[in-house]
Amino acid sequence: MPTVKNIFAVALCSFFICSFAFAETITLTSGQKIETKIIERTDKYIKVDFQGIPLTYYRDEIEYIDGEKAFLPEDNDENVVAGWEGWSRSVSGYLDAVARLIDESETIAEQSNSELNEAMKKGERETGQKIIEKTGSKLALLIDEMKALVPPKDLEEYHKKIIETHEYRKKANDAFLSGDSDAASKYSLMSLTVAIQGTEELKRVYAEKGAPSESAGYFDNVIVDYKIQMNEFSDQQPPEAAQ
Repeated sequence: MPTVKNIFAVALCSFFICSFAFAETITLTSGQKIETKIIERTDKYIKVDFQGIPLTYYRDEIEYIDGEKAFLPEDNDENVVAGWEGWSRSVSGYLDAVARLIDESETIAEQSNSELNEAMKKGERETGQKIIEKTGSKLALLIDEMKALVPPKDLEEYHKKIIETHEYRKKANDAFLSGDSDAASKYSLMSLTVAIQGTEELKRVYAEKGAPSESAGYFDNVIVDYKIQMNEFSDQQPPEAAQ
């Protein structure tokens, strides 16, 4: 004879099965994925059931529903703007997410360098090793977050370059941890090289989509900065390490 505990367990299981049986996968423009049930859908927005609370997502926030384009553009739709403005609006969520992760990456690098320099001044080798290990773990999590983003089709190549840049940073960090300074130097320079390629790709796409002319100057400045970093880094290395 089933006990009260068993009946409760079955009922609880049934509740979760019912809750997710009709759940749909919603991919936001930021790349975030949400598993939930849609309770209302229009050509302007959708409403979902979040633990009994209705939440609204508007069309410019949603990329896909169950792997398919969430909204089809309409010529008379006031939310669809042609040209650069429309395109930039459609990819803003993704680019904002990438910018946040890149800022986080720079913060990790600055914090790591500061802590490592302090440890080296004090001659605390073991502390330095732990700092490098911690930095590697942070970079690994950051790369996973980048891979979880779903880039717009026009920015898929750029997205690959962003991931590759940080994978080389991770390799440089790991090589440094193992004491292989030549490999660390090589991977650091490769990271900067791929970062330049990614910036050039984004500049190309912006120009193709009709971006304002001043954006080209911005990308050129970023590329120059990367090249300066490469030159400064190479100057600090022995000739065989900089090759």
